[in-house]
Amino acid sequence: MPAMTYAPPPPPPGLPPGPPAKSNTGMIIGIVVAIVLLICLACSGAFIYFGWWATNKAEDIVENLPTGFPTEDEEESMRIILDGRLFTTPRH
Repeated sequence: MPAMTYAPPPPPPGLPPGPPAKSNTGMIIGIVVAIVLLICLACSGAFIYFGWWATNKAEDIVENLPTGFPTEDEEESMRIILDGRLFTTPRH
């Protein structure tokens, strides 16, 4: 004889049904928004920092540019040391 399956018994009368299942949608949306804001904040900070750094670096380079041609005395004293050998600049 085959085994018979029965439906579960109904809840007893007079008891209220259990609470509805909670949804985690709000928490998930909040976490995603917080992560996006942190990424935007980090990108903004990096953009500001590297823009500031590049501006300062450019100002340093401009300040150290030569302002004129060397005079004859300076030209004679210009020497280049390469691999321990001394080279002088050619005279014009």
